[in-house]
Amino acid sequence: MANDASVTVTATLLPDEISKTFTGTLTLTPADANDKWYYKKTNVAGNSGALMSGYFTDYTAVDGDTSPTAVATGDKVKFLFVKNIDAAESVYIVPPSTSSINAGSFTIGTTYVITAAGTTDFTTIGAADSNVGTSFVAAGATVTAGAFIVGRSYEIVTAGTTDYTLIGAADSNVGTTFTATGVGAGDGTADETSTAGSGTGTAQVPSTTESTAIVVGPSEALTIRLPNRTVGDIHAASSTGTVECIVAALLDDV
Repeated sequence: MANDASVTVTATLLPDEISKTFTGTLTLTPADANDKWYYKKTNVAGNSGALMSGYFTDYTAVDGDTSPTAVATGDKVKFLFVKNIDAAESVYIVPPSTSSINAGSFTIGTTYVITAAGTTDFTTIGAADSNVGTSFVAAGATVTAGAFIVGRSYEIVTAGTTDYTLIGAADSNVGTTFTATGVGAGDGTADETSTAGSGTGTAQVPSTTESTAIVVGPSEALTIRLPNRTVGDIHAASSTGTVECIVAALLDDV
């Protein structure tokens, strides 16, 4: 059929002395009118995002004023082809990232990717900048009395003129940890010890580690059948920066 796709793979395996070459061909045929092809040159960024978005490819005659059919997150992925056209960096095919987390709830020591800067200065909690897509390991900021957040844990760095016993500490000694019961007063400082951040910024935990991803290396390609997965299930991230790849898929437009 004219709408079929054919994939031929040739692989030479094992050491030279005992190497074997295997060749296989996969032919894909749309089952009905709901099966549609998707094709797009895609930029994959360092943070996890949907691999497929936009519109299906029109391969049947349509009127010039007919709008293309949009791809939906619930469309089923029958077949997926990804060609990494970058010569240096990898593409990770990953599950969807976790929901965005608000500043103030970042767990110290955990890696995040900024999803919205808002009013948060991410450079105070471990990031190189406050740009969307920047990856960072959350670190506790040093906070001056008067800006402590009630309910947050701190470790005293300098006592200064602050009486920490008035805001939940056993004493005002350097190194004492406490959970703030007030904002504090004076010029003492303390480090956040459990959660970090303030303002309206958000970030998410990325799903980009090789242990949880299918890795498409530089100039490599991936061909896979995924009949029980939807467009919304398949996200991608790059190892570094922005990586270009070719994505082709046969989707069931449900």
